[in-house]
Amino acid sequence: MGDNKFYKVFAVLGGALLVAGVALYFLDPGGGTSKEYLLTYLYGWLFWACLTFGCFGLSLLHHMAKGHWGYPVMRLLEAGGGPLMLLVTFVLFIPILVNVETVYPWVGMTVEEIGPKAEWYLTTTFWQVRTVAYFAIFIFMSYRNRMWQRKLDDTGDVKYLRWMTNWSSGFFPIYFLLMNFAITDWAQSMLPHWFSTMYGIWFIVMQALGAIGLVAIIIGWQANKPPFDKIVTPGLTKDIGNLMLVLTMLWAYFSFSQYLIIYSGDLPEQTQYFITRTNGGFEYLGPVLITLGFFVPFLMLISPRMKREPRLLMVAGLWLFGVRFLDMHYGVAPLWETGVMDGIVGKLGALAMFGGVWFFLFGRGLTSAPLFVKDQPHLKEAADHA
Repeated sequence: MGDNKFYKVFAVLGGALLVAGVALYFLDPGGGTSKEYLLTYLYGWLFWACLTFGCFGLSLLHHMAKGHWGYPVMRLLEAGGGPLMLLVTFVLFIPILVNVETVYPWVGMTVEEIGPKAEWYLTTTFWQVRTVAYFAIFIFMSYRNRMWQRKLDDTGDVKYLRWMTNWSSGFFPIYFLLMNFAITDWAQSMLPHWFSTMYGIWFIVMQALGAIGLVAIIIGWQANKPPFDKIVTPGLTKDIGNLMLVLTMLWAYFSFSQYLIIYSGDLPEQTQYFITRTNGGFEYLGPVLITLGFFVPFLMLISPRMKREPRLLMVAGLWLFGVRFLDMHYGVAPLWETGVMDGIVGKLGALAMFGGVWFFLFGRGLTSAPLFVKDQPHLKEAADHA
């Protein structure tokens, strides 16, 4: 399969998902009221926004650490988490941004209901300003790194590599902090009296798992086709596989830590998070997610063969990417639903609808610059890495 057809796959997939998603979304958006439309919309947006942020976060990680694994897949990460994708993600969030009072239960609560500590923070205007600020900062940093990456590709001047490393190293902890606040605003604030120091970090790891899973799918799928056939080596697949394994273990660690801390504290305002997940079918989804999200990928990825053969790595990537749908459902749906299957048709429609837009933009992003730059010394070093 040549380059052109490789890009067209995403355009075709995006178009098909968009058409199917719009049909499903309006067929059954979870009940038909404006609030249920918006909640279903938020559900679908969150998943694909997390994939965008996952690609962006991994690109920052690569620029900071300069690992061999990042150079061959940088165009994939740029397409999935570049300034255009981040900008469109923000634009698609505007319906939520202008309907905060419809979506979030803390709007209109009295000081007695919401508590004096949260009353100053959970205000509509401040919430909206924070959201705009998150995206403005993310888009700016993504744009700067992409601009420097293009100049590095064109000139080979290593000063641009140093600039990306220095800026990304300084921005990476800021990204973690801002993303933690963002997830708190967009999802966790659905339960204004519940807070968790692990919820945002758990989301960040989930984002990275989805992004690295997609990368593994593409390099496994295209490993024997140009131009990937010259760059996908056992060293690259091993590095990608090891990163997938580490992120899987981090996901399990943060998930268990959140449960252990809340269980040990046994405070009513804290335990509500897990109480809502002990009925309505969510009590079955939890054990399924533990099995499919940790034990199965852990056993797959400790195998050296799984990490050195592109086709097997693609299977692991498909698994991790697919589990993220269950992960998102378990983490978000109980915030406003009482049953695991409530509004499922509309949710599938929203996922497909936003997925269509995402894959179309992803394919377009892959055509904006060559996948690999000839005579790039760091790329050659990565290709020679075994």
